[in-house]
Amino acid sequence: VIINEDSDYNLNYKGQIIEQINESTYKFSVEFDYSWNFNIKWYIYRNGGYYTSINSTEKDLIYSFDEPGSYTVMYYLTTPNGDNEFWNFPIINYSKD
Repeated sequence: VIINEDSDYNLNYKGQIIEQINESTYKFSVEFDYSWNFNIKWYIYRNGGYYTSINSTEKDLIYSFDEPGSYTVMYYLTTPNGDNEFWNFPIINYSKD
């Protein structure tokens, strides 16, 4: 059996997008093609230390920052086939006005 490298049976990672919805809320999106189940574990760090994590089977995370700080949002994308991607978004500096 020959499978095309661009097949949706293999994870085809395309990148990420960040969108600011309002002053404290952002939408983080992971762009990829894949035809099977996947999981994304989102990690949120505040001021360099672990803050919280969220498990998801969606490509997007909408998150509101409540406390002032410097935030890093990282994600670990996994598939049952063993395809893994670990990336982070640019740092977000949030301060309440």
